[in-house]
Order: sequence, then C-alpha cells, then structure tokens
Amino acid sequence: MTADRLERYADLALKVGVNLQPGQPLMINADVAHAPLVRVIADRAWRAGASTVFAYYNDLQLRKSLVDLAPDAALTVSAPGTVPMLEELVEQHAAYIKVVGDPAPDLLAHSDPARSGRAFQVDFAPRWGRAIAHRELAWRCARTAAATH
Repeated sequence: MTADRLERYADLALKVGVNLQPGQPLMINADVAHAPLVRVIADRAWRAGASTVFAYYNDLQLRKSLVDLAPDAALTVSAPGTVPMLEELVEQHAAYIKVVGDPAPDLLAHSDPARSGRAFQVDFAPRWGRAIAHRELAWRCARTAAATH
C-alpha cells in the first residue's frame, strides 16, 4: 500500500471509525508486524489533535512460545498494568483502534489447540468485553493489507 493510501486509511479509521476528537486520547493495539500502519495512524492522530497516542503491541511469536513452552498457570496471566491501563482509558473516554490481520496464519498450526484456546488474559479480557459492550470506549478494528506486513 502506498504512503498516501496508508494515510487515507488511517484518516478513515480515525475520523469515521472512532470519530477521534481534538484532545481525546488514542490507544492503538496491534501485532508488532503491523507497526508501519500503527505509526501512520499515530502520526495522523497527532495531526488530528489527539491529546495522547499510545501503542500496545502483541507478538505472535511470543504467543507461540507461551502456548508451546509455558507452564499451564502462565496461560491465563494478564500482563501487569493492563487492567489499570484499560480503566484509565475508559475514564478518559479514549478512542481505541485494534489493528487486525494475521501476519503468520500457520504459526500455531503444530501447537496444542487446547492450550492455545486457554491462552488469554483472564483479568483483562472480561474488563475489555465490558468496555466494548457498554460503549465505554470509541473503538474500531482496522484490517491490514498484505502489503503492510
């Protein structure tokens, strides 16, 4: 995707997707493989007047290590600070963009599917679900194109 198209896509996600307002904070969540798009979204958010812009990255390679190698008790542990971070974003009426698109669709193909299914943050996931269900955040998913990986 060209730089111009990435900027227009970012503007669409910000203006139409989350309706980012001047002075509003923005959180962007994405896999590390999507960093080029995250950077463009952040740049456009600053230009649109966001008060703060944060990127929170996931890494599918680390998830594979978790699923394949970690003790069972580690599968459901929430990263330190994620729930308070979400609470603060809700309090600030932040906008939230989740960049989606699987950069490695076959990465977990040989991993135990039961362990993979249990690997989620048990403290964070329910709070995130409530924030979305109760519209406590202006949120949107932004799909990545293959060219941005």
